Parts: sequence; C-alpha cells; structure tokens
Amino acid sequence: MAGTNTDTHLHADEQRATLALWAISGLGPRTLASVRAFAGGALSRLASTPVRDWVSDVPVPVPVRQRLATVASLDALASRTEEACARSGLQVAFAGTPAYPARLEGVEDAPPLLFHLGNPGPPRRRLAMVGSRHPDQGFLPFARTFARKVAQAGVGVVSGAAEGVDRACHWGALDVGAETWAFLGSALDALD
Repeated sequence: MAGTNTDTHLHADEQRATLALWAISGLGPRTLASVRAFAGGALSRLASTPVRDWVSDVPVPVPVRQRLATVASLDALASRTEEACARSGLQVAFAGTPAYPARLEGVEDAPPLLFHLGNPGPPRRRLAMVGSRHPDQGFLPFARTFARKVAQAGVGVVSGAAEGVDRACHWGALDVGAETWAFLGSALDALD
C-alpha cells in the first residue's frame, strides 16, 4: 500500500545505503547502478549484511573494492556520513526530493544525491559566470560589478567558487543579497 510507514522506512533505508555507497571515493553513477543491479534492484539489501560478506563479488573496480573492504557496514558508514554533514551544516538532496533539481534527474549519469549548504531556491533563470583564477589586473572589480548587476536583474549567479573571477562573481551577487550557487570540483568537506 503506497504511503505507508513501511514504504517510508524502505525509502529511508534505500537513501541511507545510497549515501553510504556515494561516500566511497571512486564510486560514480554507473558503478552505483551496477551495484544496485547486483543487489537485486535495492541497495538497502546490502545495508543489512556486513560488507565483508559481499565485497568480493560486487561489480566494482579494484580500488573501490579495496575501499569498501575497509567498511564494516553500510549502515555505519551512512551514520558517519550523516554526522559529518551535521557537523558541517550540510544537507543532502536525493534524486526525487524537492531540493534536488528536477532537470538534473533527466541527465544521463546524474548523481543520486547532492550535498548542499543553504536552501535551494525554486527554478528560475540563472547565469553561469566563470573565468580565470588569475585575471588581468583590474578585471576582478569589473566581474564583481557585472555579477551584481546581473543579480539585481533577478538572475541567479552560478559559478565554481574558485579564486579569481568565480569568487568575484559570487561576491557581486552577495553584495545585493541575491542568490548565488557554487558548483565545486571537490567535496564540501575538502575545501581549503
């Protein structure tokens, strides 16, 4: 019966198993799909069994298998990942939930979840603004001013948060209290 507590619990178990596996470095969307097929379509089935019982048979590259072999259980890894997120103020948006961008779900190899800080806004116009980490002298104030004007016009500013032009564009949007999104090339807990 749809909407029962059992369905919600199974959904939560599937999300926790996905979160745990996604925390394994080198495990991407295609490998995750292979693991899901290995588990009979439900990753949560692996969460109830110690990793040592299935790690030698799971279809993953050798480096991923080696990393998995260091994990006692997916449940324990999910708990550690949730605790790390809580300490950092991170939230998790799973595919199919309101915080996960609907248009991203249709992309081949889309990630099953996204980590984020802040509250994603509703769909609207956004502009990617990126550039050099070491631009010509005098360009950073121009980039910041331009991004500020874009943001004042009601367009969200998206960039990669790298030093240089990307950062100036984020600051331009923040100058006027506007929306800005940073898509990072690393994990949020690896920023320095």
